Amino acid sequence: MLKKDANGTVDLSDDAKKVAPYQISLDPKGTLAIPSLNVPKMVGMITDLNTFYVAISDAIGIQRISKQGDVYENPNELKGNWADGVNTIVGQDCTKATLSLLVLKQDVAVVKSEFLAPSSECISMHKPWMKLPVKDGVPNNIQQVRKNGDSYMVMWGHEQFIITSYIDRSSGIIKEATMDNTLTLKMKVGCDSDLENCQSEFSLTIQRDERLQLKR
Repeated sequence: MLKKDANGTVDLSDDAKKVAPYQISLDPKGTLAIPSLNVPKMVGMITDLNTFYVAISDAIGIQRISKQGDVYENPNELKGNWADGVNTIVGQDCTKATLSLLVLKQDVAVVKSEFLAPSSECISMHKPWMKLPVKDGVPNNIQQVRKNGDSYMVMWGHEQFIITSYIDRSSGIIKEATMDNTLTLKMKVGCDSDLENCQSEFSLTIQRDERLQLKR
């Protein structure tokens, strides 16, 4: 398994082999539950794959769009949690989803799934100083506290992601999908166990562009 980042391509095949087999499915009798996240380097891969499936699931309202041009705004807040209690002490995000049926042809359906920050606070931030909005007055909707050796790293702020899925209508299989994920964050590093006395604090923006493609 290869991962591309700013430093080039990293082979994570050995880490991928450490993940116990699990199954996710869009079948009504299946499950989209995230497995145990006990391989730190694979947490992002596992949660991203799950997000691609959730984006076209009945859980957020895929059955509510049936004609080209249909749009459905899910009224519920969608909360994610990837904390493992070992390396990731806190890992939460919260979004609201809007589904749009962009294309409906005999062989393919194209669905855009937008996961945006709610207009009001939807997760309880771990520390009071994490509540101040990082972006444009929109409440923060993501936070993470990770153990880093003998210290801790804190990340919080604003996240949104947009997924475009190309679905084979005869089988329901995702032929291809892309994810546009933007994070506007603040970080503190070198913190003690109370997340105080940190070595530094800085702001950053992360742009992640992921692609899922069916290969036979």
